[in-house]
Amino acid sequence: RYFSPELEDAHYRLGMLLFRTGKLKEAMEPLRKFIIFQPDSINVLEALGEIFLSENRYSEAIDTYQRLNIFYPEKLELNLKLAESYLQLEKLNEAKDVYEKILLFDDENYDVMLRLGSIYNLLGEYSEAEVIYNNVVNCTTPTIASYYQLAMTFGNRGKYLSAILAFNEALKLMPNDLEIKYQLGVAYKELGIYDTAAQYFEEYIFQHNEDAIAFFLLGACYLEIGDYLAALLVLKKSDMLMPNDYRILYYIGLCYLYLEEESDAARKFRSALKINQEDPD
Repeated sequence: RYFSPELEDAHYRLGMLLFRTGKLKEAMEPLRKFIIFQPDSINVLEALGEIFLSENRYSEAIDTYQRLNIFYPEKLELNLKLAESYLQLEKLNEAKDVYEKILLFDDENYDVMLRLGSIYNLLGEYSEAEVIYNNVVNCTTPTIASYYQLAMTFGNRGKYLSAILAFNEALKLMPNDLEIKYQLGVAYKELGIYDTAAQYFEEYIFQHNEDAIAFFLLGACYLEIGDYLAALLVLKKSDMLMPNDYRILYYIGLCYLYLEEESDAARKFRSALKINQEDPD
């Protein structure tokens, strides 16, 4: 169909008026009609990118920012929005590529480093995450987030002592943060320091008394310490919060076994086996 310059200009003026007055959704259609015939209009592409993001139309936002990248390959704001669009669609590898590109022309952008490190962790690229978080911690004034993410990276790599050191640095900045204390409990448990782990889990569940996993981990620590009655108590609480988990039932069975209550132990072990018939323990 014939498209006149006058109509083209009308779509542009209407779309940009609506965009500038905050009516983003209404601006979308006239600007899309305009961009078909003027595909290299930078200001319209930028407006459409904003509109697509606001409307959660991330695939269209990606297409728009990729086109803008041809003109401005090193424009930080455009690359950040492109990466964010990929993240919203859970396209982690694509987002990672964009953040890595940003660091090529903005190598001291520590916010981008933190985002990139979290993606590395999600992708299981823990050594890369460790390098980038160490860079953030060593080259900036460290924050709770940077220490916490570094510690989680150490934990993912099985470096639990290093994780504890990093979590403790985070705890200095926020001494009452229970999430940090929970993670410290996990790290100490992995190192076999069960009494210290139990202390951190106890602090955590005092405020989070509906967390079945925390009760389970505390019960496992009590078992290792040899406090079978305490272990039985918290494991029963875990079982109430998360019933029919064969691991919890197995640990309850162990408590009864160590307390020499064999019939109760056998009953719990049978219940666990009904759920997971191949469990070797």
